[in-house]
Amino acid sequence: MRQLAILCLMLLLTGCTENQPAANIGQGYHALEGGQYDEARVTADAYLDKSPRGAEAASALYLKGRSFEQRPKLNRDEAARDWDKASASYNEAAKLNPPEPLRSYIYSSQANVAFLREDFLTAVEQWTSSYAGMDKDYVRGWVLYRIGLCQQRLGRLDQADHNFAIVMQQYPNTEPAKLASEHRGARSFYVQVGAFSSPANAEKALNELRALGVTGTRFIDGSMHVARAGPYPTWQAARTVKQKLADKYPKAIIQP
Repeated sequence: MRQLAILCLMLLLTGCTENQPAANIGQGYHALEGGQYDEARVTADAYLDKSPRGAEAASALYLKGRSFEQRPKLNRDEAARDWDKASASYNEAAKLNPPEPLRSYIYSSQANVAFLREDFLTAVEQWTSSYAGMDKDYVRGWVLYRIGLCQQRLGRLDQADHNFAIVMQQYPNTEPAKLASEHRGARSFYVQVGAFSSPANAEKALNELRALGVTGTRFIDGSMHVARAGPYPTWQAARTVKQKLADKYPKAIIQP
């Protein structure tokens, strides 16, 4: 997602005109890229206070949304508040009927927030709406991969595999293609709790899972011994187990 955000940022920076308000918005995007999220938001608000429906208003609202979406979160409650603020900014930007490709990047960012909220149906709809308007193949590869990922989590496995195959075919030798190849064909889900250089440590983790009443498996990935719970027939089932293990394994991840 970080790579997608950077590409969106580059697009808007190169799209600015020569007037002063646009230059100020450009400075805000540079701040965003540098991780100065509050400065980016202040720049966006300063423009919107002066020109709430100006030529760069949609871009300023998009910048404001990105600043809320991307800034670090201390906890889940703070994340939810920031996602709400980001979504509101994106919605206001969309109402201004921005031109392409900005319109599509706004929809893509709305999909980002929906994905973070685990609202995969909305994410699929928003990313599908944004796909045709994207002007960079690399970003389109990311969008189509994300659509497939959502479909996989929704249990639409054949649709997901179809989109993963397109990513691999149309956008070869890219990170989205690599990830698509790893997800394509998956028919079950696991909760990975750790990767260990020592097989004894992996076995210890499996014993801890068994003590919690969770079935575990171990496999070798290169030089690492991976301990994971599962398999589970749906993403939601794996998510339930991940939540059960959250106290002991806060960094557990669902695969694929």
